[in-house]
Amino acid sequence: LTMRRFSEGGEQYAEAMKSAHKRSAEKLLALACANGGVFIKVGQHLAALGYLLPEEYVKTLSVLHSRAPESSLSDAKKVFEEDLHLKVLLQSFFSSQSGVNCFQVVVDA
Repeated sequence: LTMRRFSEGGEQYAEAMKSAHKRSAEKLLALACANGGVFIKVGQHLAALGYLLPEEYVKTLSVLHSRAPESSLSDAKKVFEEDLHLKVLLQSFFSSQSGVNCFQVVVDA
């Protein structure tokens, strides 16, 4: 509906298209941040498709590479235990300002 009032190829059309792409990219970013997990990974993948997607998507979603929402250690442990049906023992855990950087998982068979 946004584009119907512009003739294709004009300067106004190009600006309206950029604006529409920006709004849509911001909605995708909000969706990824709200749902986390695989949605973040899909957003990161989309941000890497600069050869395919409009610039507005790439720039907006690229924050998912450097500033993705962080998960707590307890959330990660819960995923391992509930979703993978594994009893998990976290042996070591290192954290920094960027969140959970590294942890070693030992699985009891």
